[in-house]
Formats: sequence, C-alpha cells, structure tokens
Amino acid sequence: MTYSPRGAPRDFDAVHDELRRIASEFRNQLQLQTITPEWTGTLGNGTLTGYLATPFPNWQIFTVSLTWGSTTSHGASSQQFQLPEAIRKPSVGAWQGSVRALESGVNRQNGIARIEDGWQAVQISEDGGSADWSNTVPFTWGTNDTLQFTIAYAIDIGRS
Repeated sequence: MTYSPRGAPRDFDAVHDELRRIASEFRNQLQLQTITPEWTGTLGNGTLTGYLATPFPNWQIFTVSLTWGSTTSHGASSQQFQLPEAIRKPSVGAWQGSVRALESGVNRQNGIARIEDGWQAVQISEDGGSADWSNTVPFTWGTNDTLQFTIAYAIDIGRS
C-alpha cells in the first residue's frame, strides 16, 4: 500500500489497473471500421474509403476520403454521401462537420459537411454554406483531386 501526498492510504495498483481496463475498453470501441460509402457520383478508377467509429453507444463518427481518377465522374448533382446508419433527428436542424478539398497541385478549399433534419446523407457545401459543392464548385474536379470529411452525429437507437 502506498500513501497519497496528504497521507490518505490509496491502492494505486488497483486504481491503475482499473484505468488501464477502462482505457482498453474505450480504445476497442474507437477502432475504426472500414466501410465503402455510397456516393452520388460514378467512382470509375478513383478511390473511395470510409471509416466509422462509435465512441459512445449512440454516437458515430463518419470519415470519408474520395480521390478522383481519370474516369471518375461527379455528375451534375451536389456532393452527397449516404450515412451508414439511421440518425437521430437533429435537435437544432443540422449536424455539421469539416471538409477539406485538395485540387491536385493547385489549391485547398475548406467546406462544411452537414446533415439536415430528415436527411440520411451528408451534403457538402462551401465554408459559408452558401453553395453546395458540385462538379464545378469549389473547382472543376479532376484526376488526383481529393475530398475528405469527418462528421459526428447521434444514431437512432429507438428514441426520437
């Protein structure tokens, strides 16, 4: 048995073991699950990867990376990615996350990933939210351009 600076006896080994157990359990929950997200465009020879983490029973963190290939086609619609699970209705109208676009060798753009009330998809828009990203916004997408986003949201666990 050891003593704290104030002299109160403490079983630091037991406390240490419990903290290690909790940290291990939390780390196991945070392990990323690799998923293949659904996207509104045509992937062609591009790459699309997604990761899903559930750090708490009713929360998820969704991360996507999309790199255009020479045959990747965005289409004319806005950038949307289907959510892997049903979400809980947002209490304030939207969940928001961060987006980064890299125009290969040219510039970077920041944006907003958002899930509006009633949606089951992530929509990407400009940083100020004034325009949805499309085949020409924030730039004309081409080979080796990359879009990455991360968003956290509550999942539907049978409650509204």
